[in-house]
Amino acid sequence: MPDPARPHDWFAERLFQVLSGRVPVHTLLGHVRPGAFEQLVRLADAAPLHGGGAPAAVRQVGFCRPATGVLEVFARIGSAERVQALAFRLEQHRGRWWCSAVELGPGPRRRARVPTGG
Repeated sequence: MPDPARPHDWFAERLFQVLSGRVPVHTLLGHVRPGAFEQLVRLADAAPLHGGGAPAAVRQVGFCRPATGVLEVFARIGSAERVQALAFRLEQHRGRWWCSAVELGPGPRRRARVPTGG
């Protein structure tokens, strides 16, 4: 169960575990609202935070409170090769935190090649 004082950390770690393919999506049943769960299932199919060859981990978690009982959270997921953003929304209902939205930032971008004179 999420720590009532730090639900953003608990959810960041659990979402990372699911999106890296380390645990199945159903482990978050009962913690994620239906619409967000459907989004999570779609995202998890590709295990987008797998990290390739290097182990990835949650590097930083931050949040803001746009309203009472609401947290908008970001997490930086990183490995030696790349960093990716994870954003999610938590809403408190009857003393319990629920994830109501999940998004991933774009994957790694390639630097544009600058033509050299010739």
